[in-house]
Amino acid sequence: IYIKSQINPNAYHILANQYLTKIRLEHGADLLKDTSNSIYRIAKDCGFNDQNYFSKAFSKEYSMTPSQYRKNSRESKKI
Repeated sequence: IYIKSQINPNAYHILANQYLTKIRLEHGADLLKDTSNSIYRIAKDCGFNDQNYFSKAFSKEYSMTPSQYRKNSRESKKI
């Protein structure tokens, strides 16, 4: 997985697994914007075995579902 995040987990006092989840969700957000892959495929590509868990974690991090995020990112590209 390509990691674009420059976040140092120690700077934010988060656990390693929380940091990895954040990185995986960032990758998922990029895939939602840049591909037409299914959410199931994106979840798998980001290391989530369960699409529902990916969607729940994504919604918690981004305050919207993966589908809403994809729709919003596509609408913003049209402008």
